[in-house]
Amino acid sequence: MSEIKNNGQLKENRIIEGYIKLETGLHIGGNKDSLEIGGVDAVVIKDLKTGKPIIPGSSLKGKMRSSLEYLLGLCDRDKKNPDVLHIHASIEPCNDKNCPICVIFGSSKNELSFKTRLIVRDSIALEEESIYTEIKMENALTRVNLSATPRKFERVPAGTTFPLELVYSIYDQNNDRKLFSKVFEALTCIEHSYLGGQGSRGYGKVKFYITKITAYDNAYYKNEGKERVIFENEKGVSPSEVRKKLYS
Repeated sequence: MSEIKNNGQLKENRIIEGYIKLETGLHIGGNKDSLEIGGVDAVVIKDLKTGKPIIPGSSLKGKMRSSLEYLLGLCDRDKKNPDVLHIHASIEPCNDKNCPICVIFGSSKNELSFKTRLIVRDSIALEEESIYTEIKMENALTRVNLSATPRKFERVPAGTTFPLELVYSIYDQNNDRKLFSKVFEALTCIEHSYLGGQGSRGYGKVKFYITKITAYDNAYYKNEGKERVIFENEKGVSPSEVRKKLYS
């Protein structure tokens, strides 16, 4: 990959639209307003105005970043215990001008500062029902004496859909365009893993459906150009299928 050259001028924004469908219940934790006897132990985060569950952009972006770190082998190893992995550039600064993680997700802790290429919007559930969540009973087992402590988890039920909107900014015509494919790789990794908490217990299996990708170049923002549709599919297709279509 050639060295990234960026003079700070925005060349193009690419807006990815689609939706997220839950295959199993989702738990992304929120704050409880009060403590209740017999109440839910862990609630989900909700939109204050509508009461609907939300997927914070920070949660999805963080999962995309960690998924790419593992996929590309760019996690930092703990100095005392090499078997312990940390997020990229948290132990040692990364000064690689071509680092996909730093370029796509941004970095200000290194000697080289990168402006994030990726924006992930907050997403509010599309469902119009009055009941948006379910309560799942679980037991926390003490392995020594096998005693059980019951607990209640609030989840967004399977089948719920959320809108998906990502914005990918291009400053370098060559490298940023190449790294655009990593967005779809990260989403595919999440499909094969989980989103939110309690994933090892079956929570958080999701599917992403991409319906449209639109490019807005520099001229568009100066009223000198028009948007350009890169990809469109009304029903939506998986991130891996989009990647194949764009890079085959």
